[in-house]
Amino acid sequence: MAPAFPARDSILLLPPPPQPPSFQSLRATYETSLKSVLRSVNSPSRTSTLDIALPLPFLYGASRTPRSVLYRQTQDAVAGLYKLIVVAAAQEGVDINPDVDGDGEGQGGVDVRILLVAEPRRTGPRDQGGWFGEVGVVVELETLARSGRRWEVVWGVDGEDGETILRRFVEKRRELSRFAVRRVGGGIVQVASTGEAEAPRVGLGERRKHYASVVGGTFDHIHIGHKLLLTMTAFMVDELDTDQQTERSVTIGITNDALLANKKYAELLQSWDARRVAVERFLIGIMDYRPTSPASLLSESPSDLHVQHINQPGPNGHAWNVTLVAPTHAAQPAGDITLKLVEIGDPFGPTITEPGVSVLVISAETRSGGAAVNQKRREKGWADMEVLEVDVLDSGEVEDDGRHKDASGRDMRASFEGKLSSTEIRKERATRGRSKV
Repeated sequence: MAPAFPARDSILLLPPPPQPPSFQSLRATYETSLKSVLRSVNSPSRTSTLDIALPLPFLYGASRTPRSVLYRQTQDAVAGLYKLIVVAAAQEGVDINPDVDGDGEGQGGVDVRILLVAEPRRTGPRDQGGWFGEVGVVVELETLARSGRRWEVVWGVDGEDGETILRRFVEKRRELSRFAVRRVGGGIVQVASTGEAEAPRVGLGERRKHYASVVGGTFDHIHIGHKLLLTMTAFMVDELDTDQQTERSVTIGITNDALLANKKYAELLQSWDARRVAVERFLIGIMDYRPTSPASLLSESPSDLHVQHINQPGPNGHAWNVTLVAPTHAAQPAGDITLKLVEIGDPFGPTITEPGVSVLVISAETRSGGAAVNQKRREKGWADMEVLEVDVLDSGEVEDDGRHKDASGRDMRASFEGKLSSTEIRKERATRGRSKV
């Protein structure tokens, strides 16, 4: 008998995105599927986790290509899909900003995560351009299927591409665990007549690789905008070349409690520790594909992680370092990645205390911050960081189908913006609390 719904942990296997991946073409391709699955897994009494596997053909065979070359094309696809998820959730009345802590009972909503899959549009011989390991933000379909995650339901999408992805995944997964397979309707996948778009391959020798990326923020009540920012920061950590021995890390500067005291609805601000745990859980959820149970399924760090708590005097002296230890393969160097979750008390954080970090990911709203960081680094005699932006997810294009209200009757634009603002999330929590008095 199939497991009862809603499922606690599910994965939706999307077909590859349309080309070019405009918001409207993504909407035509994925909206029906997203709405169906969000509606099915949503529950008012417990939080469900929904992994959404997004196959990106231009990543297949590109493990040796510098991530800075692949960044813009990947960012456009992830930002467009996350924006569409916000729209679909608003129309279906699904809370996609649950505070995930403990076992999630009594909270409701769906914790959504996009997983980046290096997979060709059509199957064929394995590309000889290298492969992605079990630790990192890009994963191959076979590695994803063989990972230690405990999905209760695997969702496939009707259509040739969707069926191909589902069949290949299930073939590799079936021997590991029991799960139900469900199919949902798909949309129209359009590919430009010139063929599958590829990531640029020219001038690769001029682009440096990065092994230490950094981002900063408050990360209060982690939402879709945060997830986009964190995903692209983790994306910028390149794969190691054969026999290369270099530390790989993702540093996240998380604003300390003192700097947030004057925020609106300050009484509902999460503590630094709560925000740190939420960031850690999300990153592990999109980076841990080892054949053991990933830490994102547990309330505390398991024994297969190396965890170090640092508490030293001075700037950025308080941090948690969490290392994902990659399995060792003869053809692939050990690709461990350390998540460095640092408490910061100023706008610069580790960017001006750690000379080894080489790439900073910011939102377009904080563009001036990147220039200020590099000015400080020059004063120290350090190399400039490469500064990359993620899109600001705005409400443009969300009303073009004539739907001006969400499932609860709220203005669609206001509903959209409310899901991308920590202040609005705290406001909603405050209103909900007062209504229960």
